[in-house]
Amino acid sequence: MMRKTILAGSLALLSCGSALALGVANVPQVPGALLSGPNAPEAGRTAVIAYHGGMLITFPEAPGSPPGDYQVRAWDISDPTNPTVTQILGHTQHGFLAHGFIKHDQVVSSGYTFDVDAAGTVTEDSLDFPQLGWSHSGMSRPWGVTDFWSYGDTSQPASIFLDNHYDRPADAVFDPVGMTGVVGHAFVLGTYMFYASDQSRTGIASWDVSDPSNPV
Repeated sequence: MMRKTILAGSLALLSCGSALALGVANVPQVPGALLSGPNAPEAGRTAVIAYHGGMLITFPEAPGSPPGDYQVRAWDISDPTNPTVTQILGHTQHGFLAHGFIKHDQVVSSGYTFDVDAAGTVTEDSLDFPQLGWSHSGMSRPWGVTDFWSYGDTSQPASIFLDNHYDRPADAVFDPVGMTGVVGHAFVLGTYMFYASDQSRTGIASWDVSDPSNPV
């Protein structure tokens, strides 16, 4: 079941310089109409927005900028000029370091895990993640891999867990930063794992993890 997970996040495709180099024309644009907003500014900084089951679910970041009540909210956006809060779902846990969410079948998860029924009612679900799985690399469920940040300790070894079996020793413990020099966040596609650098701009390292006990 977990292998059907869909990942959601943000991806910057082209910088302005890249676009110019490709000959992309700078066509004048007419701004669209603002349909509504600001909506629920009292929530603080809304870091993650998930569209799920016909509802919009917003996850603030705590602490955020500006400060707020940090409540997760479900919205009816059938009238985009008047989005309406239908439920307040509790204080955010800003999962995946407030940078993403997972959608799996009828479940959406970002710190808290929620299901949306046919009537549009949002209920808390039992799907959960161990602590390691809530880092950026937890978005590669059923894999869990240690992340590294350039403003944190990068000298620690990394652990790989397959199928989130955190109740047993890791499949592998290794030193990706020492071996490649890449400081960043891990994600897995099939049998390949990638470390993509953060603001350290140290590059991208790819690993063959077809044997999880021996990343190459």
